[in-house]
Amino acid sequence: MTLAAALTLTSCDDFLDKMPDNRTEINSAEKVTKLLVSAYSESNTNYLCEMASDNTMDNGSNYTIGERQQQEAYLWKKITGTGNDSPLSFWNNTYLAIASANQALASIEEMGGGETMKAQRGEALMCRAWGHFCLANFFCQAYSPETADKNLGLPYATEPETTVKPEYTRGTLAELYANIAKDIEEGLPLIDNNLYTVQKYHFNRNAAYAFATRFYLYYQKWDKAIECADKVLGNTPGKVMRDWKTIYEMPSDFTSRCNEFVSTKSPANFLLQTATSQMPFWVGPYNTGTRYGHNATYICNIETYRTSGLWGAYGSSSDLYMANSCWGIEQKICYTKYRQDMQYVDKVNGIGYPMVVTVPLTGPETLLCRAEAYAHLKQYDKAVDHLKKAAKMADNNSLSPTFLIQAGEILESQGKKDEALKLYQEIKKKYFQSMQYQNIDAYIERASAK
Repeated sequence: MTLAAALTLTSCDDFLDKMPDNRTEINSAEKVTKLLVSAYSESNTNYLCEMASDNTMDNGSNYTIGERQQQEAYLWKKITGTGNDSPLSFWNNTYLAIASANQALASIEEMGGGETMKAQRGEALMCRAWGHFCLANFFCQAYSPETADKNLGLPYATEPETTVKPEYTRGTLAELYANIAKDIEEGLPLIDNNLYTVQKYHFNRNAAYAFATRFYLYYQKWDKAIECADKVLGNTPGKVMRDWKTIYEMPSDFTSRCNEFVSTKSPANFLLQTATSQMPFWVGPYNTGTRYGHNATYICNIETYRTSGLWGAYGSSSDLYMANSCWGIEQKICYTKYRQDMQYVDKVNGIGYPMVVTVPLTGPETLLCRAEAYAHLKQYDKAVDHLKKAAKMADNNSLSPTFLIQAGEILESQGKKDEALKLYQEIKKKYFQSMQYQNIDAYIERASAK
C-alpha cells in the first residue's frame, strides 16, 4: 500500500510538473509579440461620452430609447448597465489589457531582456501607460497641480496577478500621473516600427509620440508636449492631416467612406483600436433608438456637418466634404467614422459580437495639442499660427469659428486688436451659421474699440 501510494504521488507530481497548455508559457520573443496584441482594451467610452455630450439632443417622447444606458448617459445619471459599452466593461477590459502588458514585461525580464526584445518592452510600457491614462480620463478628476495630491487616482498595476483577489490602493492622482509619465519616458525610446506588420494597430512611433503629446498637455508639462509633438509634426504638419478631398471624391456609399476614415493607409491615423461595441448601431444611420441623437434640425444642419457658408446651402454643388459624408435619418445624422462589423461565432444563425474600429490618436489632434501648449507657454505667435491653420483645415461651422475665436482672444491679449478683428470678421462673413456667429458682434465691437 505504501509503495502504491508513493508511485501514485510520484506520477501525480510528474503530471503537475507539465504545463497543461504550452501556449500559456511565454518563453520567446515571438510569443511576447503575439501576447501584446491583447494589451489594447477591447472596450472604450465613446458611446457613453457621445450620448452625454452636446452632440446629442432629446428628440422627444414620441421616439424610442435604444437601451437604458443610452438615456442614463444623456441625462448624466448613474449607468446601471453592464454590457459592452458600460463603465464596468471598460474598467474590466482595460485592466485585462494592462495585465497582458504586465505579463509581457515579466516574461521579458524572466528571459533576460536584452537588445532583442527592446521593441516589445517599449510597446508593453506604452500600453500599460495608455490603459491607465484612459481609465484616469473617465474615472478621475482632471489633473491640476494644485489638487492632484489630494484627488484620488487609480490602482497602478505593475505586476501580473499571482494570487486570488489581491488588494490594491488607489493612491493619489499625482501618483497615478507620475507612474504614467515614468512608463512613457522609459517606453518611448524603445518603440521600433519594424516590429509590426500592420503598424497602425500598435504603438508605432507616431502613435507613441502623439499619446505622449496629449498626456503631457493634460499633465501641464507644456515644453514636453511640444517636444513630443515636434517628433511627429515637425514644420510640415500637413503631411499627417486628413485628405478630405480624396474622401469627397470617393464613391458615395457608407461602407467605403467608413473604411476610408479608419484606413491604415491614411497618414492622419496614428493608432487604430478595435472594440466590442454597439455604438454604431445606436448613433448610426438606423431607425432604432431614435429618441436621443445627433439630429438634423437643431445640430447637424445648424452647428456641425451640414452648416451653410460661402460654399452654399446644404444640397448645393458646393457642399462641404463632411456634408457629403453624412448619412442617416432626421433624428440621427452620423458622419462616416464608424461602421459596425460582426465577429461571428455562429454565422449561420447570425450569432456574434458587434465590433468597431476607432481612431484614438491622429495627426490633426496632435497639431491642436501643440497649439494649446504654445498658448500656455505664452508663445502666442506660434499658438495663433497653429489655430489659424487648424481653422483652415477644419473649414466648417463647428470647429473653425472656435479656433478663430481662440486665436483672436490671444491676439487681443497681446494688444493686436486689428489682427483679432480680422478673424472675428471672417467668422461673421464665412461662418454665419455657427453658434459663435450669434455673439460675434460683441467680439467685433470689443476689438474695434480704441
